[in-house]
Amino acid sequence: MTLKDRIYLFLIHCRGGKYKNLTEELLWVWQYARQYWKQMLFYTALGLVGTAVSLLSSLVSRDMVDIITGHETGLLVRTFTFFIGLNVGSIVLNQVSSYFPAESVSV
Repeated sequence: MTLKDRIYLFLIHCRGGKYKNLTEELLWVWQYARQYWKQMLFYTALGLVGTAVSLLSSLVSRDMVDIITGHETGLLVRTFTFFIGLNVGSIVLNQVSSYFPAESVSV
């Protein structure tokens, strides 16, 4: 499909009112979501932090396996402590996210 065909198709949809309905619906969603921007930001940040903790925990777990199989006992205590700290952080994040249920936002 050429650029000329795409522009022509876009103009046909504009004349048919397809994009007008879409913009009206997007405006309605924006007005509704604007009330809950703090909650959306909080849950997004909570999810990102949880993902980061999970990724770091898997990296530390990999390092711990490498240390154990390589018999480098000097780094084992530090890595194990870091692993325990990340798991405790993950538990805390899970508790925080369960304390603020997403269902509390009513439509």
